[in-house]
Amino acid sequence: MIKSPKKSYCVIVLFSSVLVLPFATVVAQHQSSRGRPDVTEAVVLWNRNATAADSIDQESYAAMMASMGFTASRLNVRDLDNAGLDEHTLLLIPHASSRSLSSKQVQRIVRAMEKGLRLVTGGESPLLSALHLKPGEPQRVSVVIDQNLPGNHLHWADRPRVSWIAGLPDASTRVLYADSVTGHSLVVAGGLGRGKYIVLATHLDALSGKGYSRFPTMVNAIVRNLDCRPPFRRQGVDAYFDAGYRFSMPIESIATLWRAWGIRAVHAAAWYYNSTPPYDYKKLIDAAHRNGVLVYAWLEWPHVGEGFWNRHPEWRQKNALLQDAKLDFLHLMDLQNSDCMNAALDDLSRQLELDWDGVDIAEFTITGAGGEALQGPSRPDYFTSFGSPMRREFEAVAGFDPLELENPASQHFWKGDSIGLQKFYQYRKVVNNRLLRRVVEFILDLEKRGKRDWELIHTIVDNTLHPEFDYLLGFDLDATLKLVKECGVTLNVEDPYMEWDEPPVRYRRLRQTLLSLIPERPSMIDINVVPIHPLTQHGFASAQAIGTEFLQQLQIASERHGRVCVYCEWTVFDQDWPLVPHAMASGSTIRKSADGWEVSVPTTVTLDVTGNGMLFNNGDPWPCHGSEGIVLPAGTHHLTFSKASASNISAQAELRLVAISGELLDCKAGFEGFEVTYSSPCRCLVSLSAYPKRILIDGSEVRLPVLKSQNSYVIVAPSGNHRLGVSGV
Repeated sequence: MIKSPKKSYCVIVLFSSVLVLPFATVVAQHQSSRGRPDVTEAVVLWNRNATAADSIDQESYAAMMASMGFTASRLNVRDLDNAGLDEHTLLLIPHASSRSLSSKQVQRIVRAMEKGLRLVTGGESPLLSALHLKPGEPQRVSVVIDQNLPGNHLHWADRPRVSWIAGLPDASTRVLYADSVTGHSLVVAGGLGRGKYIVLATHLDALSGKGYSRFPTMVNAIVRNLDCRPPFRRQGVDAYFDAGYRFSMPIESIATLWRAWGIRAVHAAAWYYNSTPPYDYKKLIDAAHRNGVLVYAWLEWPHVGEGFWNRHPEWRQKNALLQDAKLDFLHLMDLQNSDCMNAALDDLSRQLELDWDGVDIAEFTITGAGGEALQGPSRPDYFTSFGSPMRREFEAVAGFDPLELENPASQHFWKGDSIGLQKFYQYRKVVNNRLLRRVVEFILDLEKRGKRDWELIHTIVDNTLHPEFDYLLGFDLDATLKLVKECGVTLNVEDPYMEWDEPPVRYRRLRQTLLSLIPERPSMIDINVVPIHPLTQHGFASAQAIGTEFLQQLQIASERHGRVCVYCEWTVFDQDWPLVPHAMASGSTIRKSADGWEVSVPTTVTLDVTGNGMLFNNGDPWPCHGSEGIVLPAGTHHLTFSKASASNISAQAELRLVAISGELLDCKAGFEGFEVTYSSPCRCLVSLSAYPKRILIDGSEVRLPVLKSQNSYVIVAPSGNHRLGVSGV
């Protein structure tokens, strides 16, 4: 349902830890000591004869790795003897396979670990004794403590009987998860020679087969304890930003985090424009742009802002009790009042004078989209739209004052006059459509008159399975789709709150719905990351989507080249954000070739690979690389590094593309610079290694804004499909 703006600025505790992703440039003078990614492959040891819980559990290992962005191969147990296992391999052995290992196979795994192999395994098996671990007698477990996130207990509603790890080999072995009652170790991490391991005393997930029913944060544990992350990352997520959650955090620090977290754009709550003091949106936009992050103005009208509400008590919306319609965090204004609407639009025009990249009109409904609004007239305190303008207009149309719907003595009392109630519902839909169109056309007119380059987004709640939303919230899907198509608006759709506790696969259904409704228009899926799972819900260990569950939500929602927006950047656990750019690069593969690397990627990604000399892609010079890695467009690539003179290396290093907010379609290097072809629904932020002295769009020289950041220069390029040429001379 509707997003929850903070009532006031709040003091927050800054993140205590942020995973720093190690990247290195590919030119000789900035070489890393590492010539290849830490881990290039994940292998799940597979038992084709597994049944029941063991079968479900081994599926969960593959699903967990996919959520991280790894494409895990499946290796049959009997083929283990001939498999190549080295320090660049992450080997996962579910209980279905670990229990059947021969002593010879165990010794081979141990030898590979001594040389650097990373290992994750679960359940009682011969490997336990080889790692100097031993199981304890099974007992029931209901609450588990994640030692890295002790404030977020994991609840196992089915209270299974599971083994535990009774003895630890030495003080260096760390307990990762423990039973909250007994303190018994359920998962431990340690090292053997140059290798590292994580051992689970029980199944990873024998309930859902998706990897999140027992230890949803195991993906975080793998990164943290095995120093293992995929080599690909993608800047592909939008996120809502409510300044009230981060008022005490320096804006520059926030923007730097967004870049590291792979956030493409933030939708910034615009209602603090009316606060005292007002939030510094200009500083926010400037900092975000310098970090290659786009910024949209996020509106929650008729919540115009608490400052607007305080200044104009005469224009406040009324509920059915004729009280001011302050619905929890929402301060509803009566936009049907022409003076109120004009003042709000004038206020908006001043806000939009800043260098925004677009506008997100979120869940525009005069009723307020809170859950209580779905109870209709049975909750008169949440039953809204009883301001004087609406009452007068409705009475002229229907022949009675809508307040009579709440009067038990009236013939139009809602319990007895269903026809009258339906007329009121229908009337609210008409008004809502009219006001939404007014706002959309106003913004489009501002864009045209100001020669701005905005993407206009409209966020709605999916009502295809809940037709009651139409009349309870004053929403009209058909009219909205007509407006979206007519005005070129991007539709952002969230699922109703009563579906938020369902598995991530629900977003596949929603994506299909969007493709059927507006196949010709771009669309987004809005994911609400808030505590939603009850402690008694089987198959979900955490109240809030976290770790594997959260990453799967992102991946499924963004399938078929769809976009995704998260509510909000603050509610997502801080340990999950560093995994997001890797998860969004899912489907990418890499393998070593005789002279370089063979890479296949489904979309624009950045690859963490280093080499000696100049970089070539499919035989051509490739000037798309920087401190974060090699930027690649969708497709297959053969990457090689050629020895070159110092002068040639210096020339290639001088002006390069190091990041891009849109889709990179192609790049061609020239003597003085290079030309990239890109696609972007809004302005495209193109980050360069050096200042461009000449810029061309589609072959014509132009003047575009160029922003200086700490390590790069950012060109603010136009939306659409274009060829951007840059030269250093």
